[in-house]
Amino acid sequence: MNCEFMIASTPLPPCMPLPKAMLRLQVSNTAKVMYARLLDEILTRGTEDSNGILFIRFPVMEIAAALSRSPQTCKRSLNELESHLPHPESVTDEQVSTILEVLFHQGDTKRLVAQILTENRKEDAE
Repeated sequence: MNCEFMIASTPLPPCMPLPKAMLRLQVSNTAKVMYARLLDEILTRGTEDSNGILFIRFPVMEIAAALSRSPQTCKRSLNELESHLPHPESVTDEQVSTILEVLFHQGDTKRLVAQILTENRKEDAE
């Protein structure tokens, strides 16, 4: 039996980003794949506004075609994502800390969070 192994110089096929935290989220696999597809669209074709926020135009019918799912399934998956992902304005400092721990897996996360919170409080005071 002949096996090939992946090495450091092995070229990878094009792929889409999916944050590890999404794997633990209690949503359907279609919702997870949709999130990865939307994130890929934002990163590759997003339009930035004056506040630095990225936007895309991706109608449900196009999402359905891209995922080979019905429009109803895509709408249900969008609703799942909206109900499980927090709105940016409602995220608490504790949630930011948890997000940073998940993203960085570092021991100095508390120091980083404290620094960010201090800077945010200074901006709020001004």
